[in-house]
Amino acid sequence: MNTAKLDRVALEAMLGSLRPKLHRYCARMAGSVIDGEDIVQETLIKALRRPSTATPPSSIRSNGCSA
Repeated sequence: MNTAKLDRVALEAMLGSLRPKLHRYCARMAGSVIDGEDIVQETLIKALRRPSTATPPSSIRSNGCSA
């Protein structure tokens, strides 16, 4: 199999599992559920466009996203 495709699948799985927590965090920081959703969508689009620069979930959680 193509390793780039495997990386993409792994990234999508990681982002899918983090999305609810990320949304709650962004909604609190933005002060609006709707704005929080916009922030999450923009962030996920950027992450999916550049999978080679994605941060592992453990680093994300340790950087304050403990919603």
